[in-house]
Amino acid sequence: MVERALLAGFHFKRDDRAESDSLLEELEELVATLGIPVKDRMLVTCSKPHSRLLATGGKADEIAARAREIDADVI
Repeated sequence: MVERALLAGFHFKRDDRAESDSLLEELEELVATLGIPVKDRMLVTCSKPHSRLLATGGKADEIAARAREIDADVI
């Protein structure tokens, strides 16, 4: 059973930050309707999408490290 979520949102242009933040808020509301507590959320800036992970390896490592810190079951 999922008990702790870390939400991660991405944006690739500075101009997209507000929209990405709004989408992350919407995702948080959707996750809450499933009864899954959101322990943290991250909005990550990337220069371009990575073909395999969406974010570069370094950014993906940051997200994974934060998930471990808060003991998240799901990202």
